[in-house]
Amino acid sequence: MFSGMKAHILLRKDVDVYNSPLFKETDLFFCPKSLFAQVWLQRNEDTIFITGFVVGEAREKILSSSVSAEDLFLDQLQRIFQTESGNIIFIESKPSCSAFDLYDWSSDEFIGGLYSSPSINAGWHTINECRTPLTCRDDLRNSIVERIFFAGEHTNISTCATVQSAVESGLVAAEQVLQSLSK
Repeated sequence: MFSGMKAHILLRKDVDVYNSPLFKETDLFFCPKSLFAQVWLQRNEDTIFITGFVVGEAREKILSSSVSAEDLFLDQLQRIFQTESGNIIFIESKPSCSAFDLYDWSSDEFIGGLYSSPSINAGWHTINECRTPLTCRDDLRNSIVERIFFAGEHTNISTCATVQSAVESGLVAAEQVLQSLSK
């Protein structure tokens, strides 16, 4: 079974990285066939907090690599944010990160290695010539005989992989429970 990891890196503007327009204008990158398949950015006046998500076989590649996860992540960021003229974003060849952390969901006894990853067009299918395309998330959120109901970020069909999506799906499941009790 494949599972996921996440890496967090904190970079300081004008110390670790140049203040690139990409840093100002973009919050999420999908990086197909890369070790860090999704890269999320949060920023404030002085820093850029970057989260990279690792799913599937990429986890094993990172764990078995002779290169540190931090260096692998920095290398991918360099490729993402390199300017058209080939200029680099890092002030030094390797920035002195204020912080780096790698978290492996497989080692968490309560998570058990699972992670729901948004993917473009993942799992789209139709049922009984239904015109509305469905995803695997639709299947995951269906109740069983209107007596067992499911909630969690993995069942949210509009967003996923966030606490907000888990809360939203919990509200939907609670409404389904109330409706089933009134029948």
